[in-house]
Amino acid sequence: MSTAQKKGLIRPLDAAAALDNMTRLNKAGAVFGKLDYVTAMTDVTGFGLLGHLKEMCQGSGVNAVIEMQKVPLLDHIEQYLAAGAVPGGTLRNWESYGRFIGPLSEHFKQLLADPQTSGGLLVAVKEHKADEFEAVLKAEGLPVHNIGWLETRSEKAASESAAYIQVN
Repeated sequence: MSTAQKKGLIRPLDAAAALDNMTRLNKAGAVFGKLDYVTAMTDVTGFGLLGHLKEMCQGSGVNAVIEMQKVPLLDHIEQYLAAGAVPGGTLRNWESYGRFIGPLSEHFKQLLADPQTSGGLLVAVKEHKADEFEAVLKAEGLPVHNIGWLETRSEKAASESAAYIQVN
């Protein structure tokens, strides 16, 4: 959306929605960090969702699976991408970590490797506590977006330094 704005393509309503999304504070992270069932957490910024998830996977020795249809997107983002409003940082991000990601369409690369100004929090939670965490999100007035899961890495993958992310 920021790139669409720089190119003079963005509609005022979409600009306002993007600004609201980016300025929503991540102060709930302080609450989440105190929960013993939160196993990892990061804010999604310049490296995009995939870059921050890759770091999380490497640091935790796990693989990740993302269900693309569950990833929240800003309204009308598709029309701005179609108009060429793709940040240059998206390609640079992909070039730096694309080898850690399973096969992905160019369109999904544009959405998931997009450098964010403030893309929210990416939080890993113990599976048996997912309902409890969702209740905390709701109590904080935050939307619930369960976009995937983490898996134990195979012995072969664990012996390598690479993380692997699959997008379905």
